[in-house]
Amino acid sequence: MGVEDEVPVLEGQGKDDDLESHFFDEMKCRCCDEERCCPGFWKDNGIPPCWPFSWVFDPKNPYLNDNDCAHKFGHCGLRCADKNRKPLMGTALALTALAIIITGFGCFALSTDPQILRLTAWGISYHRNVTTETGTVIYLGLRRFVVRECDEAPTNSFFDLAECRTTKAVFWDDLDCNEDGSGFAFGYPCNEVNICKQQAVANQFGAFVTAATLLLALNGCLTRIRRVADTNLQKFLGTIPDAFGVISLGAAMLNFGLGCYNEQAETGDRGQALFYLAGPGYIAYSVCWVVAVTRTIMHSLVPVPGKGLHTGFQKDRWMCCFGCCCVEYDRKAAVRGEIEVAENETL
Repeated sequence: MGVEDEVPVLEGQGKDDDLESHFFDEMKCRCCDEERCCPGFWKDNGIPPCWPFSWVFDPKNPYLNDNDCAHKFGHCGLRCADKNRKPLMGTALALTALAIIITGFGCFALSTDPQILRLTAWGISYHRNVTTETGTVIYLGLRRFVVRECDEAPTNSFFDLAECRTTKAVFWDDLDCNEDGSGFAFGYPCNEVNICKQQAVANQFGAFVTAATLLLALNGCLTRIRRVADTNLQKFLGTIPDAFGVISLGAAMLNFGLGCYNEQAETGDRGQALFYLAGPGYIAYSVCWVVAVTRTIMHSLVPVPGKGLHTGFQKDRWMCCFGCCCVEYDRKAAVRGEIEVAENETL
Protein backbone atom coordinates (compact mmCIF):
# COMPACT_ATOMS: atom_id res chain seq x y z
CA MET A 1 0.00 0.00 0.00
CA GLY A 2 1.43 3.40 -0.97
CA VAL A 3 1.39 6.13 1.60
CA GLU A 4 -0.43 8.47 -0.77
CA ASP A 5 -3.23 6.00 -1.52
CA GLU A 6 -6.66 7.00 -0.40
CA VAL A 7 -7.81 5.04 2.61
CA PRO A 8 -11.39 4.71 3.85
CA VAL A 9 -12.62 6.11 7.12
CA LEU A 10 -13.23 3.20 9.46
CA GLU A 11 -16.72 2.63 10.73
CA GLY A 12 -17.10 3.64 14.36
CA GLN A 13 -14.59 6.48 14.51
CA GLY A 14 -15.89 9.27 12.25
CA LYS A 15 -13.58 11.46 10.10
CA ASP A 16 -10.02 12.04 11.23
CA ASP A 17 -6.45 11.88 9.91
CA ASP A 18 -7.37 9.10 7.49
CA LEU A 19 -3.83 7.89 6.80
CA GLU A 20 -2.68 7.32 10.34
CA SER A 21 -6.10 6.26 11.65
CA HIS A 22 -6.43 3.62 8.96
CA PHE A 23 -2.89 2.38 9.51
CA PHE A 24 -3.13 2.05 13.27
CA ASP A 25 -6.57 0.50 13.10
CA GLU A 26 -5.30 -2.11 10.65
CA MET A 27 -1.95 -2.65 12.41
CA LYS A 28 -3.26 -2.35 15.96
CA CYS A 29 -1.45 -5.42 17.26
CA ARG A 30 0.56 -7.43 14.77
CA CYS A 31 1.86 -9.66 17.56
CA CYS A 32 -1.63 -10.71 18.65
CA ASP A 33 -4.04 -13.13 17.03
CA GLU A 34 -7.43 -11.95 15.88
CA GLU A 35 -10.25 -12.32 18.36
CA ARG A 36 -11.23 -15.98 18.58
CA CYS A 37 -13.35 -15.96 21.72
CA CYS A 38 -16.84 -14.41 21.57
CA PRO A 39 -16.43 -12.83 18.11
CA GLY A 40 -19.92 -11.37 18.33
CA PHE A 41 -18.87 -9.30 21.34
CA TRP A 42 -15.71 -7.91 19.70
CA LYS A 43 -17.57 -7.00 16.50
CA ASP A 44 -20.41 -5.21 18.29
CA ASN A 45 -20.13 -1.49 17.53
CA GLY A 46 -21.99 -0.54 20.72
CA ILE A 47 -24.69 1.50 18.98
CA PRO A 48 -28.16 0.81 20.46
CA PRO A 49 -30.72 -0.22 17.83
CA CYS A 50 -33.48 2.12 18.97
CA TRP A 51 -33.85 5.86 18.50
CA PRO A 52 -32.85 8.31 20.04
CA PHE A 53 -29.93 6.29 21.41
CA SER A 54 -28.93 5.19 17.92
CA TRP A 55 -28.62 8.89 17.01
CA VAL A 56 -26.81 9.86 20.20
CA PHE A 57 -24.13 7.18 19.87
CA ASP A 58 -23.78 7.35 16.09
CA PRO A 59 -20.05 7.88 15.32
CA LYS A 60 -21.06 10.28 12.54
CA ASN A 61 -23.18 12.45 14.86
CA PRO A 62 -21.91 15.97 14.05
CA TYR A 63 -22.96 17.38 17.41
CA LEU A 64 -21.69 14.78 19.87
CA ASN A 65 -19.00 12.81 18.08
CA ASP A 66 -17.81 13.93 14.65
CA ASN A 67 -16.61 17.50 15.18
CA ASP A 68 -13.32 19.26 15.90
CA CYS A 69 -13.91 19.55 19.63
CA ALA A 70 -14.82 15.88 19.98
CA HIS A 71 -11.83 14.79 17.91
CA LYS A 72 -9.46 16.85 20.06
CA PHE A 73 -10.82 15.16 23.16
CA GLY A 74 -10.54 11.75 21.50
CA HIS A 75 -6.87 12.47 20.76
CA CYS A 76 -6.13 12.84 24.48
CA GLY A 77 -4.13 9.84 25.57
CA LEU A 78 -1.10 7.79 24.59
CA ARG A 79 -0.65 5.79 21.42
CA CYS A 80 0.97 2.96 23.35
CA ALA A 81 -2.12 2.87 25.58
CA ASP A 82 -4.25 2.48 22.47
CA LYS A 83 -2.14 -0.47 21.35
CA ASN A 84 -2.54 -2.00 24.82
CA ARG A 85 -6.22 -1.23 25.11
CA LYS A 86 -7.19 -4.72 26.25
CA PRO A 87 -4.91 -5.02 29.30
CA LEU A 88 -5.62 -1.44 30.39
CA MET A 89 -9.39 -1.45 29.95
CA GLY A 90 -9.53 -5.09 31.01
CA THR A 91 -7.94 -4.10 34.31
CA ALA A 92 -10.49 -1.31 34.73
CA LEU A 93 -13.27 -3.75 33.85
CA ALA A 94 -12.17 -6.36 36.40
CA LEU A 95 -11.72 -3.78 39.16
CA THR A 96 -15.13 -2.27 38.44
CA ALA A 97 -16.79 -5.68 38.63
CA LEU A 98 -15.09 -6.25 41.97
CA ALA A 99 -16.12 -2.76 43.14
CA ILE A 100 -19.78 -3.53 42.35
CA ILE A 101 -19.70 -6.44 44.79
CA ILE A 102 -17.80 -4.57 47.49
CA THR A 103 -19.83 -1.36 47.17
CA GLY A 104 -23.08 -3.31 47.12
CA PHE A 105 -22.04 -4.72 50.49
CA GLY A 106 -21.32 -1.23 51.84
CA CYS A 107 -24.64 0.05 50.52
CA PHE A 108 -26.44 -2.20 53.01
CA ALA A 109 -25.57 0.44 55.61
CA LEU A 110 -28.84 1.97 54.41
CA SER A 111 -30.67 -1.01 55.91
CA THR A 112 -32.70 -0.69 59.09
CA ASP A 113 -32.06 -4.27 60.22
CA PRO A 114 -29.77 -4.24 63.32
CA GLN A 115 -28.00 -7.45 62.33
CA ILE A 116 -27.18 -6.15 58.86
CA LEU A 117 -26.06 -2.79 60.23
CA ARG A 118 -23.56 -4.48 62.52
CA LEU A 119 -21.89 -6.04 59.47
CA THR A 120 -22.05 -3.05 57.12
CA ALA A 121 -21.75 -0.04 59.45
CA TRP A 122 -19.84 2.98 58.18
CA GLY A 123 -18.49 3.67 61.63
CA ILE A 124 -17.94 1.89 64.96
CA SER A 125 -17.43 3.57 68.30
CA TYR A 126 -17.15 2.11 71.78
CA HIS A 127 -16.28 3.04 75.33
CA ARG A 128 -15.55 1.09 78.51
CA ASN A 129 -16.51 1.50 82.12
CA VAL A 130 -13.24 0.86 83.93
CA THR A 131 -15.02 0.28 87.25
CA THR A 132 -17.49 -2.37 86.19
CA GLU A 133 -15.46 -3.54 83.18
CA THR A 134 -18.50 -3.35 80.93
CA GLY A 135 -18.66 -1.67 77.54
CA THR A 136 -20.95 0.02 75.03
CA VAL A 137 -20.59 -0.30 71.24
CA ILE A 138 -22.27 1.93 68.65
CA TYR A 139 -22.61 0.78 65.03
CA LEU A 140 -23.23 3.75 62.73
CA GLY A 141 -25.46 3.18 59.73
CA LEU A 142 -26.62 5.85 57.30
CA ARG A 143 -30.26 5.75 58.39
CA ARG A 144 -29.98 4.17 61.78
CA PHE A 145 -27.46 3.29 64.47
CA VAL A 146 -27.34 0.27 66.77
CA VAL A 147 -26.38 0.30 70.46
CA ARG A 148 -25.02 -2.85 72.08
CA GLU A 149 -24.13 -3.33 75.72
CA CYS A 150 -21.30 -5.72 76.60
CA ASP A 151 -21.02 -7.46 79.98
CA GLU A 152 -17.31 -8.10 79.55
CA ALA A 153 -14.78 -5.40 78.64
CA PRO A 154 -11.51 -6.32 80.35
CA THR A 155 -9.37 -4.01 78.18
CA ASN A 156 -9.78 -1.03 75.86
CA SER A 157 -9.51 -3.28 72.81
CA PHE A 158 -12.62 -3.62 70.66
CA PHE A 159 -11.87 -7.31 70.12
CA ASP A 160 -11.98 -8.04 73.85
CA LEU A 161 -15.64 -6.98 74.15
CA ALA A 162 -17.77 -10.04 74.89
CA GLU A 163 -21.25 -11.08 75.95
CA CYS A 164 -22.78 -8.22 73.95
CA ARG A 165 -26.47 -7.75 73.23
CA THR A 166 -28.41 -5.21 71.22
CA THR A 167 -30.31 -2.83 73.47
CA LYS A 168 -31.42 -0.11 71.05
CA ALA A 169 -31.66 0.61 67.33
CA VAL A 170 -32.40 4.29 66.74
CA PHE A 171 -33.17 6.15 63.52
CA TRP A 172 -31.06 9.26 63.14
CA ASP A 173 -34.22 11.35 62.74
CA ASP A 174 -35.50 10.04 66.08
CA LEU A 175 -32.31 10.73 67.99
CA ASP A 176 -33.15 12.51 71.24
CA CYS A 177 -30.22 14.90 71.47
CA ASN A 178 -30.43 18.62 72.17
CA GLU A 179 -30.06 20.75 69.06
CA ASP A 180 -27.96 23.27 70.97
CA GLY A 181 -25.38 20.54 71.58
CA SER A 182 -25.84 20.31 75.32
CA GLY A 183 -26.22 16.96 77.07
CA PHE A 184 -25.13 13.47 76.16
CA ALA A 185 -26.48 10.54 74.15
CA PHE A 186 -25.30 7.04 75.07
CA GLY A 187 -22.26 8.60 76.73
CA TYR A 188 -21.35 10.88 73.78
CA PRO A 189 -21.62 14.71 73.79
CA CYS A 190 -24.64 15.83 71.77
CA ASN A 191 -22.71 18.49 69.89
CA GLU A 192 -20.43 15.91 68.27
CA VAL A 193 -23.26 13.42 67.85
CA ASN A 194 -25.26 15.96 65.84
CA ILE A 195 -22.25 16.54 63.56
CA CYS A 196 -22.04 12.83 62.77
CA LYS A 197 -25.80 12.68 62.28
CA GLN A 198 -25.61 15.39 59.61
CA GLN A 199 -22.94 13.50 57.69
CA ALA A 200 -24.78 10.18 57.89
CA VAL A 201 -28.02 11.68 56.60
CA ALA A 202 -26.19 13.62 53.87
CA ASN A 203 -24.61 10.43 52.51
CA GLN A 204 -27.81 8.40 52.20
CA PHE A 205 -28.66 9.38 48.62
CA GLY A 206 -25.05 9.51 47.48
CA ALA A 207 -24.33 6.00 48.74
CA PHE A 208 -27.21 4.59 46.69
CA VAL A 209 -26.33 6.57 43.54
CA THR A 210 -22.69 5.52 43.73
CA ALA A 211 -23.62 1.83 43.88
CA ALA A 212 -26.17 2.17 41.05
CA THR A 213 -23.92 4.10 38.65
CA LEU A 214 -21.22 1.45 38.86
CA LEU A 215 -23.30 -0.52 36.37
CA LEU A 216 -22.91 2.34 33.89
CA ALA A 217 -19.18 2.44 34.58
CA LEU A 218 -18.97 -1.29 33.89
CA ASN A 219 -20.76 -0.82 30.58
CA GLY A 220 -18.35 1.97 29.67
CA CYS A 221 -15.38 -0.35 30.21
CA LEU A 222 -17.04 -3.09 28.16
CA THR A 223 -17.55 -0.60 25.33
CA ARG A 224 -14.11 1.00 25.28
CA ILE A 225 -12.26 -2.31 25.40
CA ARG A 226 -13.61 -2.97 21.88
CA ARG A 227 -11.85 -0.89 19.25
CA VAL A 228 -14.80 -0.99 16.89
CA ALA A 229 -17.12 0.45 19.56
CA ASP A 230 -14.90 3.18 20.98
CA THR A 231 -15.63 6.73 19.85
CA ASN A 232 -14.97 10.28 20.98
CA LEU A 233 -18.28 10.33 22.85
CA GLN A 234 -17.55 7.03 24.60
CA LYS A 235 -14.21 8.39 25.82
CA PHE A 236 -15.96 11.50 27.10
CA LEU A 237 -18.61 9.43 28.90
CA GLY A 238 -15.90 7.27 30.43
CA THR A 239 -13.58 10.05 31.55
CA ILE A 240 -15.66 13.04 32.68
CA PRO A 241 -18.37 11.29 34.79
CA ASP A 242 -15.71 9.15 36.47
CA ALA A 243 -13.63 12.23 37.24
CA PHE A 244 -16.69 13.91 38.74
CA GLY A 245 -17.41 10.75 40.74
CA VAL A 246 -13.88 10.69 42.12
CA ILE A 247 -14.26 14.26 43.37
CA SER A 248 -17.79 13.91 44.76
CA LEU A 249 -17.28 10.52 46.42
CA GLY A 250 -13.92 11.59 47.78
CA ALA A 251 -15.48 14.71 49.30
CA ALA A 252 -18.32 12.67 50.83
CA MET A 253 -15.92 10.14 52.34
CA LEU A 254 -13.72 12.90 53.69
CA ASN A 255 -16.65 14.74 55.28
CA PHE A 256 -17.96 11.57 56.90
CA GLY A 257 -14.50 10.76 58.22
CA LEU A 258 -14.10 14.23 59.67
CA GLY A 259 -17.61 14.35 61.12
CA CYS A 260 -17.79 10.87 62.62
CA TYR A 261 -14.16 10.19 63.49
CA ASN A 262 -11.77 13.13 63.54
CA GLU A 263 -14.08 15.76 65.07
CA GLN A 264 -15.63 13.49 67.68
CA ALA A 265 -15.04 13.88 71.42
CA GLU A 266 -12.23 11.99 73.13
CA THR A 267 -14.02 11.61 76.50
CA GLY A 268 -17.62 10.78 77.39
CA ASP A 269 -20.11 11.81 80.06
CA ARG A 270 -18.24 10.06 82.86
CA GLY A 271 -14.78 10.93 81.64
CA GLN A 272 -14.37 7.56 79.92
CA ALA A 273 -12.22 7.33 76.82
CA LEU A 274 -14.12 7.14 73.52
CA PHE A 275 -12.73 5.05 70.67
CA TYR A 276 -13.59 5.19 66.95
CA LEU A 277 -13.05 2.73 64.12
CA ALA A 278 -13.78 2.81 60.39
CA GLY A 279 -16.66 0.45 59.69
CA PRO A 280 -16.78 -2.23 56.97
CA GLY A 281 -19.16 -0.12 54.87
CA TYR A 282 -16.83 2.88 54.96
CA ILE A 283 -13.89 0.70 53.95
CA ALA A 284 -15.95 -0.75 51.08
CA TYR A 285 -16.71 2.72 49.69
CA SER A 286 -13.05 3.67 50.11
CA VAL A 287 -12.18 0.74 47.86
CA CYS A 288 -14.81 2.00 45.40
CA TRP A 289 -13.09 5.41 45.38
CA VAL A 290 -9.69 3.87 44.65
CA VAL A 291 -11.20 1.88 41.78
CA ALA A 292 -12.84 5.06 40.43
CA VAL A 293 -9.46 6.81 40.44
CA THR A 294 -7.88 3.88 38.60
CA ARG A 295 -10.70 3.74 36.06
CA THR A 296 -10.47 7.49 35.40
CA ILE A 297 -6.73 7.16 34.74
CA MET A 298 -7.32 4.27 32.33
CA HIS A 299 -9.99 6.18 30.41
CA SER A 300 -7.72 9.22 30.24
CA LEU A 301 -4.70 7.27 28.98
CA VAL A 302 -6.55 5.29 26.30
CA PRO A 303 -7.40 7.46 23.27
CA VAL A 304 -9.93 6.68 20.58
CA PRO A 305 -8.42 4.04 18.22
CA GLY A 306 -5.83 5.50 15.87
CA LYS A 307 -5.35 8.63 17.94
CA GLY A 308 -3.21 9.77 20.83
CA LEU A 309 0.42 10.79 21.30
CA HIS A 310 2.67 8.83 18.96
CA THR A 311 5.05 6.17 20.19
CA GLY A 312 8.61 5.17 19.54
CA PHE A 313 11.31 3.09 21.18
CA GLN A 314 13.90 5.70 22.16
CA LYS A 315 15.04 4.94 25.69
CA ASP A 316 15.78 8.58 26.50
CA ARG A 317 12.19 9.71 26.14
CA TRP A 318 9.88 10.79 28.94
CA MET A 319 7.11 8.20 29.16
CA CYS A 320 7.23 4.44 28.72
CA CYS A 321 4.61 1.73 29.22
CA PHE A 322 4.33 -1.89 28.08
CA GLY A 323 7.68 -1.67 26.34
CA CYS A 324 7.02 1.41 24.19
CA CYS A 325 7.98 5.01 24.85
CA CYS A 326 5.81 7.97 23.96
CA VAL A 327 7.53 10.72 21.98
CA GLU A 328 6.56 13.71 19.89
CA TYR A 329 7.76 13.84 16.31
CA ASP A 330 6.41 14.37 12.80
CA ARG A 331 3.17 12.42 12.63
CA LYS A 332 3.08 11.68 8.89
CA ALA A 333 6.74 10.71 8.87
CA ALA A 334 6.13 8.34 11.76
CA VAL A 335 3.24 6.66 9.96
CA ARG A 336 5.22 6.32 6.73
CA GLY A 337 8.14 4.81 8.60
CA GLU A 338 5.93 2.29 10.35
CA ILE A 339 4.27 1.35 7.06
CA GLU A 340 7.65 0.74 5.44
CA VAL A 341 8.66 -1.51 8.32
CA ALA A 342 5.36 -3.42 8.09
CA GLU A 343 5.73 -3.89 4.32
CA ASN A 344 9.31 -5.13 4.71
CA GLU A 345 8.19 -7.66 7.29
CA THR A 346 5.63 -9.08 4.88
CA LEU A 347 8.22 -9.64 2.13
